[in-house]
Amino acid sequence: MAVTGMRFRLLQGVAAELDGEDVVLGPPRERLLLAVLLEANGALVPVDRLVECFWPGAAPPRTARDLIHEYAKKLRGRLVTAGAGPVIPRGSGGYRTEVPRENVDLYRFRDLLTEARSARF
Repeated sequence: MAVTGMRFRLLQGVAAELDGEDVVLGPPRERLLLAVLLEANGALVPVDRLVECFWPGAAPPRTARDLIHEYAKKLRGRLVTAGAGPVIPRGSGGYRTEVPRENVDLYRFRDLLTEARSARF
């Protein structure tokens, strides 16, 4: 089920709003998870890739995979509590988002930029 009313911002910090009201996304690790998943534009992001994003160039803790699952669980809970529905389903070995492209500022910006570049004056 795709979420239609929630808007996500990535261009000026990770944020979300539903019906004009800001949604509490939680601490930085949960916002990072959301940013990585939104940037993937609905594609499944494997947990191993998420671990690399959270601990780049460093040895992750032994509990890294469990931590990723915990971040996803908490973030999903915050979004559902806000009324967003299932935004972050768990797939086979990873996570993805179910958010329409037009509800993410990064993709709206890219689409408008593409339109502007192709416009003939």
